[in-house]
Amino acid sequence: MSAPSGEGPRPGRKEGSDRLLIRISARFYSTLVLLLPPSLRSGSEEELVDTFVDLCRDARRDRGVIGIAGMWWRAVVAVLGDAIGARREERRHSHSAPRPERSVASALETSCYQLRQAVRTLARHRGFSTTVILILAIGIGATTTIFSVVDGLVLKGIDAPEADRLVYFDQGSHTVPEYLEWKSSVLTVETLVGIHAESRDLSGIGNPERVRVSSVTPEYFSLLGTAPHHGRLVDQSDIDLERKVAVLAYHLWAGRFGADSAVVGRVARLNGEPHEIIGVMRPGFRPPVRLNVGNVDIWTPLILAPEQLSDAYSSYLRVFGKLQDGATITGVQGEVDRSIIELEARYPEEYATYGSRGRFVPISTLHRAEVVTHQAPVLTLFGAVSFMLLIACTTVASLFLAWVRERAPEVRLRVALGASRRWLVSQLLTESVLLSGIGGFIGVGLAYVGVSALVGAVAVDLPGIATPQVDGRVLFFATLLVTATGVGFGFVPAALSARLGMGPVSGRIGTRVVGTGARFGTALVTTEVALSLVLLIGAGLLFRSLFGLMSVDPGFEPEGAYAVNLGIEAGHPDIEQRRQFSQRLLERFAEMPQIRSAAASAIVPFMESGFCCRRATLVREEVGDSVRVAFHPVTPGFLETLRAPLRQGADLPGTAASDGVVPLVATVSTASRLFPAGDALGNTLSVRIDGGVVGHIVGVVEDFKFFSLERDGFTVFAPFDPYGLLYGHQQYVLRTEGENEALAGAIKEAIQSIDPALPVPQIASLAEQVDLSLLESRLLTGAFTAFATFALILALGGIYGTTAYTVARRKQELGVRLALGADPRRLVRSVLLRGVRSTVIGMGFGLFGAIGLSALLSSFVFGITAQDPPTFLGVTLLMGSVATLATYAPARRAASVDPLETLSSD
Repeated sequence: MSAPSGEGPRPGRKEGSDRLLIRISARFYSTLVLLLPPSLRSGSEEELVDTFVDLCRDARRDRGVIGIAGMWWRAVVAVLGDAIGARREERRHSHSAPRPERSVASALETSCYQLRQAVRTLARHRGFSTTVILILAIGIGATTTIFSVVDGLVLKGIDAPEADRLVYFDQGSHTVPEYLEWKSSVLTVETLVGIHAESRDLSGIGNPERVRVSSVTPEYFSLLGTAPHHGRLVDQSDIDLERKVAVLAYHLWAGRFGADSAVVGRVARLNGEPHEIIGVMRPGFRPPVRLNVGNVDIWTPLILAPEQLSDAYSSYLRVFGKLQDGATITGVQGEVDRSIIELEARYPEEYATYGSRGRFVPISTLHRAEVVTHQAPVLTLFGAVSFMLLIACTTVASLFLAWVRERAPEVRLRVALGASRRWLVSQLLTESVLLSGIGGFIGVGLAYVGVSALVGAVAVDLPGIATPQVDGRVLFFATLLVTATGVGFGFVPAALSARLGMGPVSGRIGTRVVGTGARFGTALVTTEVALSLVLLIGAGLLFRSLFGLMSVDPGFEPEGAYAVNLGIEAGHPDIEQRRQFSQRLLERFAEMPQIRSAAASAIVPFMESGFCCRRATLVREEVGDSVRVAFHPVTPGFLETLRAPLRQGADLPGTAASDGVVPLVATVSTASRLFPAGDALGNTLSVRIDGGVVGHIVGVVEDFKFFSLERDGFTVFAPFDPYGLLYGHQQYVLRTEGENEALAGAIKEAIQSIDPALPVPQIASLAEQVDLSLLESRLLTGAFTAFATFALILALGGIYGTTAYTVARRKQELGVRLALGADPRRLVRSVLLRGVRSTVIGMGFGLFGAIGLSALLSSFVFGITAQDPPTFLGVTLLMGSVATLATYAPARRAASVDPLETLSSD
């Protein structure tokens, strides 16, 4: 029957609880005795346990549960005191005795033991381990990804024999007389190669196709160290005998011709001219982009016609060569400069088109010429990701330091059991390197994904040095990175934790050690804030620059405008045939309901083509002023189709005037340069092009951006007939209304109805081409912003964590102050000021670093200065505000400490 309400517990229940406490006490003491060295135990463990049990029974009878707790405490102090004394005695004897030599097997056994211990420890603290691994994986993965780009585009040399002796004649393309002069007079160059790259129509085998053809002199192949996969390559006999032969690139042979080896010996047509296929290039050969301005599908011999030998107007050859043994770049530059002076004297009229600056051809190594375009942005990006990794390491170091502080009792117990400081540091370093290794392994996997995504996102020709990839070199870099990261963020916390273990087993951690750790933690937070502010300001500058670029008016309306790229050389060899083709095609476009207007041009804005931009010099004879301009032939309606607003005058007529005067439409900047008073309309100029003509300005149009939104160029528009008909390349610009999925098919059908032999044309949206011109800016800004955001999150986490840990460590002190009547608001203010002080110091260092970074970013910013005050001020205020909020939350918690709970806990 159950006991009535209000009666005490039955006697049997109290006896059961006493027996349970005694059993637990016996288990506890039997475990505690194992801490004693064998010399003190000497087989008397059972006697010691029995004695402790008897004492616990007496304490329970006299003082209850409090008595048993007191016995537990005295037992811990006694056993640990005896253990420490014995260990110190053994250590004193071991120091006086000669130390045995450690064998390799012993060291390996110790390392394996420490590794197992590290795995167990990290497995028990999954939250901490997961956080650290995730931070390191992102940091190492991003750094390895960017390093693979640096390695592929900048560090790797050109895969050619004696690549360091290959030199490039820069400043774009060159004339045939220049090439021939250098070949005969520049004695410091052992071999000189000329290259002419252009787009041609491939037909005769399969459907017509537009391909990239590189006409080269035979030395091209030997200098680049390549060999054929099938057949042979171009040699000197092909040039001497003027044989029309072709070597297929491996990708073209494998794709278009199905890797059929029987294709060697067959005849294909390039622009209608038969060429015998004599060989197939080896797989994997990618010539430097500088030599070909893009990828190459076919190689042919460079055969110069007699009229080209003295044509000092037309620049279309790329030139590179191999230095004589012992020659220098400086020596080559001097010889080239002297040869230019001789050429100017030989061709005074042609060289006068370059203006007062004259012709200058800088000489550099081929490798430098290949990477110069990509070097600055890629290295800048690598610097940014290195900052981010450093921030990740400082964050992990802060976490690791707080973690080993929490493990101070464990560390002190290990010391009490005989562990040396060296062993403790080694154990904790093993844990940090293990975390770094796991994070690095995941990071390398992320790098594989990142490199693939990056190469896929950059839909442009990359230099022929190497495509970014995670290869052996990159993996070696990642291994070094993982090792340095693990040791870097783990060493100081490990050393501090070892010092924590040197104090007595009972009592508090030494204030000197704690103070050192606190100062180190504050220094880490300051470093995080400084580095984060540098990245944030860099991202702010690039973002403002990109926004400014996106707001630039290109001078026309790209939305709804399309470009059609055609090569008509094969079926229309003379000017009259090209004129008729252009007229018929424009008439067909005018009949199509999808097209509002259409016009022809040699070049369409933001469209790459096989036709080089023609240059001319406009001379105002009465004042002797001149300006170098881009000379663009267009048909009537070109400006209207692109919706380029005319400022003055009228559009171009269809042809030049009967008296030979060429009508011109100048851009605003060109007209202002020659006619500062604003009276350009109706004036005549001398136009130095094709022997010289007279130009008459009939209109002034808003400035055009043809190749980049960043730069304005001096430009004039001239009639398409005859200047746009001199070459077999034509582009057409179309204005449509709304989206029309059938537009491409209708355009192709219209072209095929006039000339079925033409290859399938390239059709591109000008809006997409303008966006593509911003690709590099978008990638650089996006990467900087991502790195800066990640760094900001880590920095704020470090600020919050350090402040929260400080509040937790000062909990008793704060409770005493509150109990004595301290104002909670003053406590909040003191904690807040302490955290804000570290943030302000970090921001001060960060501003100095940002000024240095802005100098590096000066070539990438547009529309603002590299030290843009609004960006610096705005980002600094943002960083300060968010950091203050991260400090305020734990500071606020300091005022909510319960004084009674704090005092009763000690």
